[in-house]
Amino acid sequence: MGRAQPNMKAMIRGLYLLLVLFFAGHAFDAAARDRDIEVKAVKTGNVLVIDVAFTVAAPLESVWSVMTDWDRMEEFASNIDASDVVSRSGNTYRIKQAGRVPLGPFKVGYEAVRDIEIFPYDHMRFQGVTGSFERLDGTIRFVPDGAATH
Repeated sequence: MGRAQPNMKAMIRGLYLLLVLFFAGHAFDAAARDRDIEVKAVKTGNVLVIDVAFTVAAPLESVWSVMTDWDRMEEFASNIDASDVVSRSGNTYRIKQAGRVPLGPFKVGYEAVRDIEIFPYDHMRFQGVTGSFERLDGTIRFVPDGAATH
């Protein structure tokens, strides 16, 4: 039996959920408010690949510190209700998060457990373990640019 193709609402929901997992929240709202955010989404079969690029008006060390402060992420990311480090092995962390994202007049809840392998001040790779997604993996790259970070 073949898999059903996701409909447009499901794809949009997935995009919102993916974006909020790493990029939503007050910590980046102010820094990115007057900046362009580039989003490119390509669907091939039932796989949706999303590339997001933007600049934060903060030095690399500050951005890295915020993006790896998983135990306190709900304090500064408005759409994350709970965020915890479940375990750590070397430079790989297992992170469990739950939250909600706006979708029109509603808020859609999500849960995610991800393994995140960090390469300090350069990039991190994540792979979904369980949660609201069938599959969720990707890479976040950090590029310093003076007092800003791309």
